[in-house]
Amino acid sequence: MFPFGFVKSNVNPTVSVDWGGELLSRTRAGATCHATLKFDADGDKYKSNNQGNFSAAYKTWLTLGLNSEIWVERTINSGTLAVDTIGGSRVLMTSDRALGIVKTSSGIGTANITVDFYDAASDGNLLATGTLNLSAEYE
Repeated sequence: MFPFGFVKSNVNPTVSVDWGGELLSRTRAGATCHATLKFDADGDKYKSNNQGNFSAAYKTWLTLGLNSEIWVERTINSGTLAVDTIGGSRVLMTSDRALGIVKTSSGIGTANITVDFYDAASDGNLLATGTLNLSAEYE
């Protein structure tokens, strides 16, 4: 078992995904607070700042293969997402995908999401799964 419940399969050696889960927590005083994780179609991952802006990629999620060979699916375990470009069914990673919380009034918004990556070429062998924990606090 790897950190964050990471599971990796070597079913198809032409496709590899590095996804072990994330914890993204942001706080902002007196203004709307964002906490968003973005998986770019080019294979990079980005974390938003508390204003919802993204800077340089901090990690690569697609380590081998093509984005057109990968499906992604998310399950919301708790909380509510304001940003959800994956939706409730499997979609190809040929477009950027993001999951996030936007807190527009005082308090804390949280969400716990399971994100699964599948090998589309093999009709859906699970490549990796992980948990994303998001927290946005408007102080």
